[in-house]
Amino acid sequence: MNRLPIVFFFIGFMMFLEVSCSFTASEDDTFNNMAVNQIRADQLPYYTFAKQLEETINARNPDFLNENFQVGLLLSRLARELGLSSKVAGDLLLEFQNETDLGRLFINSLEGEGKFRFVSMRGLPQKPSLLFRLTVNEELNYFEVFLTPAQSTDLIRVHDFCNYKGGLTFYETLKAILLRTLKNERLKEVDANLLSQADLAKIEHAAFLDDLTIAVQNQAFGQASRMIKQLPAALKFDKMILMLKLKTGYYLKNELLTEAQTEFRKAFPGNPIADFLMLQLSVTENNHALTLQFADRLATQIQDKYYLNLIKAAALQHSGDFEKSELLLRDALELEPEPIEAYERLSGLLLEEERFDVLLVLFDRLINHLNQTPELLLTDVKCQEFFKTELYQKWWKSYCPEQFPDRT
Repeated sequence: MNRLPIVFFFIGFMMFLEVSCSFTASEDDTFNNMAVNQIRADQLPYYTFAKQLEETINARNPDFLNENFQVGLLLSRLARELGLSSKVAGDLLLEFQNETDLGRLFINSLEGEGKFRFVSMRGLPQKPSLLFRLTVNEELNYFEVFLTPAQSTDLIRVHDFCNYKGGLTFYETLKAILLRTLKNERLKEVDANLLSQADLAKIEHAAFLDDLTIAVQNQAFGQASRMIKQLPAALKFDKMILMLKLKTGYYLKNELLTEAQTEFRKAFPGNPIADFLMLQLSVTENNHALTLQFADRLATQIQDKYYLNLIKAAALQHSGDFEKSELLLRDALELEPEPIEAYERLSGLLLEEERFDVLLVLFDRLINHLNQTPELLLTDVKCQEFFKTELYQKWWKSYCPEQFPDRT
């Protein structure tokens, strides 16, 4: 096999970020509102590593991830599983390491305005992983970063990570990309005896699988449904196929959805990807009943009560249940008093109900927690209009404007 063009990996990696996880069953430890001195000694190295990764990604600095990602071991594992010759494996590793800035591609997923926030860890001590929330224009995603066990921060390394939007780990993505190329290469340099039946089926049906993926991306769900029924049995429990089947079944509202959910949970017990995908689809479709259902399901699998509260509060507000929505938003503020999203959403709710006195009390809390004026932090149109009212201006003058001499 000739050296694989690195552009193929660039394309594949971007697919991983935009459309593309092994998980442990142990209970999460959350750190949204926890002081460092409350963290156990065995958790502290991972917590420190998580905060370093959070800080560097938000600063758009790729170096920390690049320096601590063991891409060499990941590619060596891939070469072993596919039975690649040592020469091809060496070429692959050299080309990938020389040409690919993984940290930069990772940062590109933030799309400029995105924010990365560490929310939990799990799998200690044998299979530690860190969960990060990524929000871009209020759209939710998670990245789970899988680490090597270590007793000190300087020995911790990243050996893989997963983008929840796509559902595949980085390793699974690279393997899928490489298998697509083997059809044209006629399995040269590969030991077919090491490949599973699913891998062989992916090679044999590479063009068909590409057409299926395109059909789903183009929302040609009738065509996708017919194609799914033609897939070989060896691909019945393939993760990417199941995700395509979930999306197709959701939009067609037919038996494919129930089948895919059952098959996914059987093949990947404890994996939250299926429910995360369903939550995404229900939010996009403004299906408030399903949004509440899948937000609750996801909450049993990952620890991010803060943001899942925001999602459920929005669904309840759109359904007219303002009381429950407000309770969830206030609970979110107790969980994470610093992120601005809960303040924005609760302010919008109070404005819609015209409860201005309660809104001003919320503004007082915002100033105390964030030491910023509401005008600078709340960009919603309704809030900006309220800031112009006599009621707000009078409240501001009676507050203590000398705290903010630069207020405009």
